[in-house]
Amino acid sequence: MFLRKKTLFFNLIKEVYNLFKRYSIDIPQEEQLSIEMLRNTHERLLKRAKYVTHELANSQQIFLDRFLLDMRGYSYMTIRF
Repeated sequence: MFLRKKTLFFNLIKEVYNLFKRYSIDIPQEEQLSIEMLRNTHERLLKRAKYVTHELANSQQIFLDRFLLDMRGYSYMTIRF
């Protein structure tokens, strides 16, 4: 949800600057560089978020398997006790 809002916000900023460019509205060079850095940072953050989400999804199965194995061991030990 948070990333979706940030992406919408970033797209809005991008659209405004594209309108400036289309209608030849001068923008200071420093501001243009800031927008370019913002775009690059945003793309890197999205890529990282997708990677982390994928890793978490993969880890969940490993944790579930380990939990079930430990529960079986605990049940076995409890019955033997």
